[in-house]
Amino acid sequence: MDKQIASVYETYDYDKFHIMEKGNREIDHYKKIATQMNEQFLFTVIIVNEKFEIIDGQNRFLASKELHKPIRYIIVEGYGVEQVRMYNMEARNWQKKDFVKSYADEGKKEYVKMMEFQKRYPDFPISICEFFLRMSLTCDYDKKRHLNHSAIRRGLFVIKDFETSCKLADMVMAYKPFCENQSSPIYRRREFVAAIIKLYRCEDFDNELVLKKIKLNPRAFTPCVNSDDYIRMIEDIVNFRSRNKVRFNVYSK
Repeated sequence: MDKQIASVYETYDYDKFHIMEKGNREIDHYKKIATQMNEQFLFTVIIVNEKFEIIDGQNRFLASKELHKPIRYIIVEGYGVEQVRMYNMEARNWQKKDFVKSYADEGKKEYVKMMEFQKRYPDFPISICEFFLRMSLTCDYDKKRHLNHSAIRRGLFVIKDFETSCKLADMVMAYKPFCENQSSPIYRRREFVAAIIKLYRCEDFDNELVLKKIKLNPRAFTPCVNSDDYIRMIEDIVNFRSRNKVRFNVYSK
């Protein structure tokens, strides 16, 4: 005989429940769930702790409340924000930005810094911000990107050098004026950012010189397939009408 390990309760008393604001993600799609519920109200439960804080199912709760539908719930004592993250990590409901906000709310320094970086450079999506902050001084991000792909989600993210990351972001942002009519701006592309990160390691790389040369020949600044192609393009731009040709060896160190 199967063992009963939990009880499902049903109520219309919406006020007894609490949404965890600190450490939780922003509520953004309960309206869509409400539309689906209005078509067919399927049996579903939310999980709460002993304080009636919602651990899993906050959007379903709000959708049910808006439609005046019953709330069906299970109580699990001792659960908190860590379990909120774990549920959403497994279900893939949360995006990276949600995990960053959650850990930053708890005061984790690396994540607070990442939030600061995102606010300073709103042009870049979170994946590019992670790129800058994690791989500021590495030779080739492409070779290592799979090693710690879940670090942000698990609270293990480490910033290598915040000031250098900001310097690199400033360098990339300087290319924005040359991307005004591009549907997918070059300066926001991961491959281009990777190229600048690689070039930053070359002693003879002069970002200001590249920018000046682009002004002379803006048509030469075009989209490429990968970071190595961007590096070759930048070499061609620098070498345009120049007697002293350069070749950036990004793998020499």
